[in-house]
Amino acid sequence: MRFSVVLVLLALVVASCGRHDKAGQQIVGTWQRDGSSDLSVTILGDGSFISDFESTNHAVLTYQGTWQLKDRELIMTATNISGSSSYLHEPVGSVDRLTIIELDSKHMTVAYQAATNYVATNTYVRRP
Repeated sequence: MRFSVVLVLLALVVASCGRHDKAGQQIVGTWQRDGSSDLSVTILGDGSFISDFESTNHAVLTYQGTWQLKDRELIMTATNISGSSSYLHEPVGSVDRLTIIELDSKHMTVAYQAATNYVATNTYVRRP
């Protein structure tokens, strides 16, 4: 009886890891905000990311950092910020928590809560 309980628990752990790994594998790649070329995010398999934002005056702001996936939440921590943008930006060490609404091989839709308690939803398309 005790052995079967351990096997069931082990099976549940392995099954949940498999789902996490699949989402983690699906999220790796370069994503561009749908309908716009001003924001792209490259999520790497080593747990790092690079995000480029181009403003209307063509100034570029680049965020680099680490990411992790917990359940359906993508947690991104900025470790380096560089660029020529005069826009206010988040400081190094800031953490963004994005709720993944939809994720497949070509599209990713995420929601995040801005500082003003406004919830924004963005869809990204995978770039080749």
